[in-house]
Amino acid sequence: MNGAAPAVGRDAIAEVARSFMADLPDLHVTMKGLVREPRGTVFHWSLMGTNSGPGGKGHKVQIDGYEVWRVDDTGLIAESRGHFDAAEYAFQLANGVDAPRDEQEDPPHPGDARRGRSSLVSSLRGRRRTEAR
Repeated sequence: MNGAAPAVGRDAIAEVARSFMADLPDLHVTMKGLVREPRGTVFHWSLMGTNSGPGGKGHKVQIDGYEVWRVDDTGLIAESRGHFDAAEYAFQLANGVDAPRDEQEDPPHPGDARRGRSSLVSSLRGRRRTEAR
């Protein structure tokens, strides 16, 4: 995730998933889209849940992200590189999705940060709109 060392093997991948599920026991991940691009197949997702795991504060969390998949010749995902706004995720764990933002921060794209949409995903959306024109 986000350029960190890869989780290799089923156990390591399960541990990454478990870490999110520990923070958000009611975790829901929804598919927002699947796009074939030159860099690979890109799976866009939205994660929602309540930070009610060990040490959690009960805040609602909602964040968007994406995975870039390299699919092998048998059609299985051979590699997945995940991306999401880790700072926004940490902020929401501590404060919730609807918490007011610091006035020094750049204002979010209308409605994006309040609904947990990362600036990266927002910029990708804007780029797709521009390229589609």
